[in-house]
Amino acid sequence: MVLKKVLSFFMALLIVLMPVVRAEETEEEKDPINVYIFYGETCAFCASLHEYMDELENDDSINYMFQVVDFEVWNNAENNALMLEVGDYFGYDVTGVPFYVIGETYFTGYSESNSQDQIVEAIETAYNDPEYEDIVAGINGGEITVPDSDLTEEDEAAANDRVGLIILGITAAIVIAIIFGRSKNSYYDDDDDKDVELEEEEDEQEEKDEEEEKSKAASKKSSTKTVKKSSDKTTNKTSSKSSGKSTSKTANKTTTAKKNTKNTKKK
Repeated sequence: MVLKKVLSFFMALLIVLMPVVRAEETEEEKDPINVYIFYGETCAFCASLHEYMDELENDDSINYMFQVVDFEVWNNAENNALMLEVGDYFGYDVTGVPFYVIGETYFTGYSESNSQDQIVEAIETAYNDPEYEDIVAGINGGEITVPDSDLTEEDEAAANDRVGLIILGITAAIVIAIIFGRSKNSYYDDDDDKDVELEEEEDEQEEKDEEEEKSKAASKKSSTKTVKKSSDKTTNKTSSKSSGKSTSKTANKTTTAKKNTKNTKKK
């Protein structure tokens, strides 16, 4: 009886522990999911994202759930094309990096305050999802095809009309730019001609001023010579008059002396 009770106890305990053991075995045997990171070689935000993923890879509470798969897109055209195709699958126009995919969730950009909790949650959700599907691997391997366009004929026609309007606008802008450039050049040419004319007029005026100054200087010299000549003539006349007077005076004195001598002799 005692033996039967002991065996019954162990059987019941085994039944209780079997689901736990199976769950642990299932968790150990399950493969980690892929965290795909599309990045640029010198992208600072991409570098910050990789630093955080390194921290998670060293965290035993979560590192068994995932592995990082990198695709550098700035220097690799194939990786860039894959990134754009993955973006098209999600209906998202990828315009920058980092762009990363965890399960069926995609992210763009990175910030310590917002992105870290979202990344952990996405990893745990994808790892525990029994219907987990590796989107990027499927697209890259060809198992998942991304349609070129989901546009209807009307949407395509409207898109073509928009493209035509854009081209027309660009053409008009180019024509206006050419016309404006020509008018601007002609305006500058007119200004240059005016400047040349002003310079020529200034040069002519300077030449006239120089000629006037030369003529003035010449007239001053001639007037100075005339004044000198007239003063010389005046001096000559004065001296001749003076000499004439003194001569006459001397002659008169001589005559008077002679008369006095004659009178003395007579006496």
